[in-house]
Amino acid sequence: MTTTNKPKPFFTLKLKTGETLFAEILTTSDTVITMRNPLQVHYDTADGGERMFATEWIPYVEEENFPVPISMVYYVGKLSDKFIKFYGTILMQIEISRIKQEVADNMEDTSDYATMLEGVEKMKDLFQSMKGKFNLEEDSVDFSEFESALNKHKESLVLH
Repeated sequence: MTTTNKPKPFFTLKLKTGETLFAEILTTSDTVITMRNPLQVHYDTADGGERMFATEWIPYVEEENFPVPISMVYYVGKLSDKFIKFYGTILMQIEISRIKQEVADNMEDTSDYATMLEGVEKMKDLFQSMKGKFNLEEDSVDFSEFESALNKHKESLVLH
């Protein structure tokens, strides 16, 4: 039996506005490219070197899918494995930040063990769901902040 790997739909787009995006392309037509979770890539050369980072292309919205007219696109190319990992890591960090904020908003007090535990489980589930899709490594995410707080809470329960 021959197994074929389905090509990953992750691309870089250079828009005529000058913006560089990394995104998952869902559909294309003669007039529109629809993409999911686009990140805008930025370059920082302030210290003499070059550092690349990415932010949500259109932050503070609920939508994940964005249609872009073909007339606004200068170039589209497949992301290499290295940049697929970069893209997935940034998406995961954004989602983890959202989970942390949700946990903070839902905690009744600083020792709300159940809410913290739920947050850690959500983050671990997120990592497992993204791990294969983006070829992420085990050290791509750091749960230590929450796990440290959980351990302190457990210790305080034992002492009382």
